[in-house]
Amino acid sequence: MAPSLLNRRYEIVRSIGRGADGLVLLARDRGDGDAPRVIKVVGDVSPEARTRLAGEFRRLARLAHPNLVRVFDLEVASTAIADVPAGALFFTGEHIDGGPASDAIAGASATDRLAMLLAIIGDVASGLAHVHAAGLIHNDVKPDNIAVTRSDGKSRAVLLDFGLAAARGARGQARGTPRYMAPEALAGAAEARSDLYSLGASVYHLAAGEPPFPADEPTALVRQIVDSEPAPLRGRAPWLPAALAELVMRLLAKDPSARPSSAQVVLAELARIGEGLGIAPRRAVTDADQAPLLPPPLIGRDDAVEALVQALGALG
Repeated sequence: MAPSLLNRRYEIVRSIGRGADGLVLLARDRGDGDAPRVIKVVGDVSPEARTRLAGEFRRLARLAHPNLVRVFDLEVASTAIADVPAGALFFTGEHIDGGPASDAIAGASATDRLAMLLAIIGDVASGLAHVHAAGLIHNDVKPDNIAVTRSDGKSRAVLLDFGLAAARGARGQARGTPRYMAPEALAGAAEARSDLYSLGASVYHLAAGEPPFPADEPTALVRQIVDSEPAPLRGRAPWLPAALAELVMRLLAKDPSARPSSAQVVLAELARIGEGLGIAPRRAVTDADQAPLLPPPLIGRDDAVEALVQALGALG
């Protein structure tokens, strides 16, 4: 018996899991030579949200960069199949044949792991520079959304999961994974430098083996992110050079204006760090600084903390 196809095109292979937005499936695209595709089911959303998502998707579909996962089609399920209900909104994306960044760091030798970490940071920063230049914010940079693929003996980090990307400047809704979110992002005021904070939190986790704020209870986590300083990274990962650890700590600044002003600036600093270590940079700096207007810092306000805790309830 021929397999059932989603929208007469996609053969569902298996469930990958659940992302921030809903069910994630691996499929074969019968309309494109059985190419592997990731299908993300957005689920039941309002007509207004569908309009917004369609606008975001059009922007995402125009992005083409070696360090960004590609997205292809936005569709509505014509019939129910494989846990995808009829009428559900879903989009298809590139399937990256690689492993998580944490495995790449853990699997590297002591002499290679610094070069691997620098390469991962550079690749993700390069992808973010492209995202931000398009007027978008990723909103969910975290270790689980960084895959490392290898080809011809070379590694390449790819930033995954654009389900939460939003037009830069949008306000009011907290989106992302709380453990890696900047204070202003928790308050629903994310901007480009919020992604840079999340990059810093991700690198901190990759280098130290734990995130900068390890609390599990939501209120404690929010208070740590808003009010506390993370332990110095060099103390938790003494194998890092001081200049790189200092860059990561600046990415984690509470006030966005204290962070590097753009992903391009991060790339320039990485190039200088790599040059000092004899490690060639992965990407050249080409574009101008794209930093937007900054929201005010959110530090030490009990009423704001309580509002953030309530907002976290919608994030899980």
